Amino acid sequence: LTLFRQKHATLADALVLAQKTADETRFNAHKEAELIVEKAKLETAGLKSEAKNELADVERKIEQRTQDKKNFEARFRSLLRDYESSLRDAPTLHLEEDEAA
Repeated sequence: LTLFRQKHATLADALVLAQKTADETRFNAHKEAELIVEKAKLETAGLKSEAKNELADVERKIEQRTQDKKNFEARFRSLLRDYESSLRDAPTLHLEEDEAA
């Protein structure tokens, strides 16, 4: 009977130890999962911020290129008007063939 009680006590201790180990493992797994989720959130926030900055940079570049295009078009139109004005104000050239006819 004493041997039975010793084996029973040993088995009970083993079960308690197994339960305690399972609880600790579960607790540690939850903590590790929380750390992984927190790290992922931080990385996501960093990536979002980086993407937002890159988007703003691209938008600034597009705006600058749009303004550059408008400036070029305005200068080109002005140049064409100047040439047109010069051609209108220039004396008409007569070729010798035209004068002979």
